[in-house]
Amino acid sequence: MKRREWIAGVTSLALLAAVAWFLMPQREVTFSTVREASVRIAAQGFQCTSDRIDGMLDHGFLVTRDETSWQAVNVVAKAGPMGPEWKGKVWVSGVVPNQIWNMPEGASAKMWGGVYAYGDGDFLAEIEIALQRGRAGQM
Repeated sequence: MKRREWIAGVTSLALLAAVAWFLMPQREVTFSTVREASVRIAAQGFQCTSDRIDGMLDHGFLVTRDETSWQAVNVVAKAGPMGPEWKGKVWVSGVVPNQIWNMPEGASAKMWGGVYAYGDGDFLAEIEIALQRGRAGQM
């Protein structure tokens, strides 16, 4: 009987810890610059790829799980209907005051301080959760 009580106690503590972890307030995701966003997103294990031949990430970049080339990023349509090519992709760019945002119809979007992110809604949520949880000790 003692063993059952001990197992029940440990199970209850584990369940309580899991519930507390999920109920904790999530850290707000915010970046001052596109460069900061690329560094912190990459630190979470995601790939950040420029659409420029020089690889500069200061103006915008595509986030993916797998490595991709700048040429492949450059041809992703950022206007019109959001097609299947957006699955597992999110574009991040800087916020410019009074700018009209151009993004695919049906894309999910987030404002993270000084940057704007849009694309596959499920992938965008995955990135945001990783940043909130600070998988790699960032934040």
